[in-house]
Amino acid sequence: MLGFFKKLDNIKVGAPGSVFACETDGCRIRGAVIKSGGGGVDIGPVVESRAVDFRVAVGELVEQLEEQGRKPPKKALLVTPSAVGTLLELPVSPANPRTDEQMQELIRWELEPLFGQQNDIWSLGSLLMGRGYLTAEQRELVTKEQSMGQDQTGKRKSAPFGEVAIQLNLISREQVDECLAIQEQLILVNDDLVCGWAPQVSEEDAMAPGGEDVYAWYTVGIGKSMSGAWEKAFRQNGLTLEWIYPQLGNAFALTGSAKGEQLLIEVRQEQMAAFRGRAGQLSAVRMAPVSNGLPDSLDLFALCQEQLRPDLRTVYLFAPGSGSHGLADELAGHTGRKVETVTLEGKPDPQGLAALAGAAAHYLGRAPVNATARLNAQPPKQPLWKRRELYPYAAAGLVLLGVAGFDASIRYEIWKNKKKEARLEEQFEEKMSIKKKVEGDASRGKVLEESIVETRRELDELIEKNRIFEKVLMERQESVPGMLKALAGSVSDEIILNSIAESRTTAGVRVTGWALTDTGAEIFLSRLNKALEQWGFRVTGVEVSANRGRLGLDGYGFSMWLVPLISNEVALG
Repeated sequence: MLGFFKKLDNIKVGAPGSVFACETDGCRIRGAVIKSGGGGVDIGPVVESRAVDFRVAVGELVEQLEEQGRKPPKKALLVTPSAVGTLLELPVSPANPRTDEQMQELIRWELEPLFGQQNDIWSLGSLLMGRGYLTAEQRELVTKEQSMGQDQTGKRKSAPFGEVAIQLNLISREQVDECLAIQEQLILVNDDLVCGWAPQVSEEDAMAPGGEDVYAWYTVGIGKSMSGAWEKAFRQNGLTLEWIYPQLGNAFALTGSAKGEQLLIEVRQEQMAAFRGRAGQLSAVRMAPVSNGLPDSLDLFALCQEQLRPDLRTVYLFAPGSGSHGLADELAGHTGRKVETVTLEGKPDPQGLAALAGAAAHYLGRAPVNATARLNAQPPKQPLWKRRELYPYAAAGLVLLGVAGFDASIRYEIWKNKKKEARLEEQFEEKMSIKKKVEGDASRGKVLEESIVETRRELDELIEKNRIFEKVLMERQESVPGMLKALAGSVSDEIILNSIAESRTTAGVRVTGWALTDTGAEIFLSRLNKALEQWGFRVTGVEVSANRGRLGLDGYGFSMWLVPLISNEVALG
């Protein structure tokens, strides 16, 4: 049963039509509203922020879009190199997967070494280069000077990279401090990994009886603290970060690999990668670091040489910011294959948006579901009874139940009285008939006359009672929504309502509950009393005492009466 509700909680009806897609390289973040198009995806104007703080950076993206008269969708995704991915052979069949907890443990064990290596891309030199403060040549110069340093005794001693760059008058102290602040955010030691995965075998192979003992899975991981920091940054700007994608490999969804096996070479500052296969059925993933930030064509050839199959006549290259056309021509000479740069809908990609477009195409359902793997950025949902934001609604539900119960009792009383009224009407008619028959008999007539008078008196009382009940019911239908609104609006995170009961003997409603602190109880009672005034009610008979709540926490139990303003004090009990 619990599994059923868990699946129900994750159901989404239909593919989304748009998403606020963002990509960070650690030195900046850019974003665009991407929508489903006729043949793929449509990318809106791109906005960018260089702010160091995650929250400020996301806020600047939103502000820039709003200045253009565009409002980003509430749902967002993030592409980041902090999420690292690779292809693993796991003893898990896609037709019979393990539980999420088991898959997390299995993949985390395999990804931890790779995740540690990924932190190496956040060196001070790479960040200074990524922020545009150093060129690749200047960075290489600083590295050489750094290795030639000596101490006062003449022994070789390597000075800090930033200090050497400052001594060479290439950068300022402020630029070094800025990049050190970025580095502190990006390198999180001993951070727990959260993982995502996607099978990379065909449906026929996965379902075939007596299949392989191990299966290919594309797996990704990111530090839990890093994921939480980005989720918080988007949430503080009114957005919901749903998924986090790795930066490397997303462009593979745009290479037309549905036509057959393809080879994608992706170049980023500090690292390069090769992906061979087709979308949803990767055959190989290779990654390698790059010295001094950017590779040359021979580095790329060494990376992909083992992946050059005879039937692979075209190699795709995605190298944003690295002179992709020049690299493509040189790589074609080394490989003897045609090398094409990745395009967007058949058009050039001068802004290097293919990774962002690939992730958005996957999110919007315009790419195979297993074309890449992603990570859920949202924290696990708590059980309903632990979610404090639902407490006001629970209070409203209690009030509604109380109102419904009282309303049902009033209607039952009206029904009983009307039934009794009909019976008395019949008796009255019967006695009037008897009176007509025996009106000649004076003595019997007198007795019947008195009986008729008594019956009429009872009938009048019942009619008056019904009139009063109907008046009370109408008054309650007007006042109860107000009482409900007052109660729901006064409940805070420290308050739990236990019961709401209507008194059958006095004009009042008795409310009991529990507060985490006595101050919280007093604030709740004060707010409620003030909110009830406009609805003609007030709080009286308040009792507060130390008590342990239903969650096992020490706090304060309280009880009170809600009575009409014109009512006298009610008896408590």
